[in-house]
Amino acid sequence: MKFVEQLTLGACVLCLFAMGLPACDDDVGQGQGAFCENVDDCMLGLICVDNICSPPDDSPCEPTCNEETEACFDGACVLVVNVEDVDEDGVLAEDDCDDTNRLINPAAFEFCDGVDNNCDGVTDEGCPACLDGSTADCGDEVGECMTGVMTCVDGVWSNCTAQGPVPERCDGLDNDCDGRVDEICPCHIGDILECSTSEGTCMAGNQECQEGTWGACVNGVAPRDEKCDGLDNDCDGLIDDGFAVGAQCMQAGECGVGAFECAGELTALCSTGPGGSADASNPELCNGLDDDCDGETDEDFPGVGEACDGDDSDFCENGIMACTPDQQGAECLNESITDIVELCNDLDDDCDGVIDEDYHTHEPCTGLGGCGDGEGIVECAGDMNVRCSTNPGGSNYTPVYEICDGLDNDCDGETDEDFPELGEDCDGDDADECKHGHYTCSWDGAEAECVNETITNINEACNGVDDDCDGETDETYPILGENCNADADPCQGVVQCQASGDGTFCNEPPDQTEEADPCNGLDDDCNNIIDDVDNDGDNFNPCAHGASWDCCDFDSSVNPSHSGWHSTVFSCNGVASWDYNCNRVAEKRYNSMTIPCIKAGWVLSCGVPGCGQRCAFITSYSFPCWPNRTENKAQECR
Repeated sequence: MKFVEQLTLGACVLCLFAMGLPACDDDVGQGQGAFCENVDDCMLGLICVDNICSPPDDSPCEPTCNEETEACFDGACVLVVNVEDVDEDGVLAEDDCDDTNRLINPAAFEFCDGVDNNCDGVTDEGCPACLDGSTADCGDEVGECMTGVMTCVDGVWSNCTAQGPVPERCDGLDNDCDGRVDEICPCHIGDILECSTSEGTCMAGNQECQEGTWGACVNGVAPRDEKCDGLDNDCDGLIDDGFAVGAQCMQAGECGVGAFECAGELTALCSTGPGGSADASNPELCNGLDDDCDGETDEDFPGVGEACDGDDSDFCENGIMACTPDQQGAECLNESITDIVELCNDLDDDCDGVIDEDYHTHEPCTGLGGCGDGEGIVECAGDMNVRCSTNPGGSNYTPVYEICDGLDNDCDGETDEDFPELGEDCDGDDADECKHGHYTCSWDGAEAECVNETITNINEACNGVDDDCDGETDETYPILGENCNADADPCQGVVQCQASGDGTFCNEPPDQTEEADPCNGLDDDCNNIIDDVDNDGDNFNPCAHGASWDCCDFDSSVNPSHSGWHSTVFSCNGVASWDYNCNRVAEKRYNSMTIPCIKAGWVLSCGVPGCGQRCAFITSYSFPCWPNRTENKAQECR
């Protein structure tokens, strides 16, 4: 080693000086002022400056150097810090979120330490949530750094309380805690400096000054990036720091509290999470919970809680995607408005991505009537109607007035609509009011007039018809329908029209008497008495009922008052009858037969003869009950 050679040569020189003898080694180097290429060419105690062996300049630098970026070396201030990359982590300061700490840069690994190590603006992304209030050791015990504690707040580690690395200075200290002291400072070629540490997996080595700067640390094991493997890889005195192994954690979802544990060299997980030693996860269900503890809820059922379109005719998302009762799927429920119909309003009412698709708006069209000379476009005319833009109400409509000319002048789809009587029958300028003409347009189109009346001046006839069309029938015959009497009986007729229509006559039945049509429930002779019939003058009526009925009105001896008995039949209108007293029964006068000791009656062999029949009739008896007189007698009736 160079520093060993220097110690040996120094001892030899001291010995020779003490003895007053020449140097022990002939090759003792050139003296002050001699030419040199490096320090080896100069004698002990001299250095090679500008190819001249010169004594070291131990004088302080004037003015004083900037201790943040410079070092005083051989009496001059030397820039020792690269201001473009202060922490010498290979990332320029403009791209480094903390250029004073070589462990923080966009290429760094994101540890679970409460620090945004990779400069992406997010702290501890990908780390399991810690348990609020739990703590973990953090920091380094290398060089000037000291360990501290970080505390969990809201599931995330807070900043470490430790003293962390700062940019290296030329002060004999390991400021950046990399196991090397003043490694950025200028040096004399051949100088040797101890480096690294024997902490953790590291082994101390040394570095040599080469061309004024310190070379790499050799003959040892330098610190490496910490891994989650149970070792102190970065040799900072802490094992698996940055992974919070052993600290309490809160796994997402239903898994609950666990402890941080390694899950690979660069990964830590919560012991209760998926793949952990106390895995409490389950397959994900649709239930509003994070069953598989991956930080997402119902992620296997996309759309849950979002708006959706149910089973209706439109495409509008007026429902909410919700879990099914068996928690195995999701369905669209509670759609508040369904079957929305597309309206014509420049909006996509039914949410199908097309506006007014049912109405063909913005397509070319030809206007109606007189507007047809100008091409227009189809546009909305209310929520469910369209029109051509050149039609009335359209955006390109030019107003015109309708005239009576058989054309649609105002383009509203109707012809001569301001003249509603056009083409209808009408009554011209004559004496009657009959509509035998029809309305047509006037020559100038200003109005509709009645022309071409085919029949004029019609007179009213007596025929039950309104001949002159004045709304009245036969009004020139005022007695029409009144009562009249043109013969001897008191019965009246009615004034009616002659068949020819030229006048009226009294229409009544011929002379009438009650006898002409008796018992018909009418007052045939118009004397205000119904069925007053008595042809035989016996004061009994053949139309009466009950005790007043005259059963033969042509024989005054036959009526309800008759009391006599008869052995001969009478005839009424050619009909033979025994009912002389009109009681509708042929009463027999003698109805008894001879019985012993009875003095009168028909002999037993006769029975009771019928009306007018003859037989033996006993009139008297002698004692003891012997008939002594009989006669041939006819049965009498009434």
